[in-house]
Amino acid sequence: VLSLKHTQPDPLSTMRIGQSVHGRVVRSGESGLTLELASGVEAQIRQSELSEDSLGRVQVPAIGEDVSAKVIRLDARERRVDLSVRKHDREEERQMLKRYAVGEWDLNAGRVTDGFRGLMGELIARTRRLFEKGRPLCDRLGGDLRFEIRLTWLGGSGILDRIEAVGADVFHRRPRHGILDKLGLAWRAWRWAA
Repeated sequence: VLSLKHTQPDPLSTMRIGQSVHGRVVRSGESGLTLELASGVEAQIRQSELSEDSLGRVQVPAIGEDVSAKVIRLDARERRVDLSVRKHDREEERQMLKRYAVGEWDLNAGRVTDGFRGLMGELIARTRRLFEKGRPLCDRLGGDLRFEIRLTWLGGSGILDRIEAVGADVFHRRPRHGILDKLGLAWRAWRWAA
């Protein structure tokens, strides 16, 4: 019996090691995550292949969250695909630096070039999108945590505005919140209208 499934090419046959893929988290466990890719294939991300924040803490996406990763192991016979968010993120960072002609030596020297300004513009836009995506959380939480999340959201948005205001020169004119700014942020977080 020939089914529709047998007339379609095997999605694993088109995947390659090093390829970037996108999927949705469908399961989470101690060893890592399971993603369902757009092709319907399930893939694994081990805990060690998740990305980390600036403090070295593993960032674990929630079930239902969309994730981009790089294929690091592919076994068509075992129907197994292993992914790495960490390697995907590193490659994305390298490509971004290349696209804006910014080298690590520029960053280490604190050079603010037109390329660096373009890079910062893209990073600020990405961060604003993430803030907007997370904004509903500011209204869903209760008590002190709601206030703290609102403070974080307002403070972070304010810093992005200030980075833009100084022409992205975060090396020589690093934006900060002074005591009056912090009081204003606390007032705005307390008066926040959902």
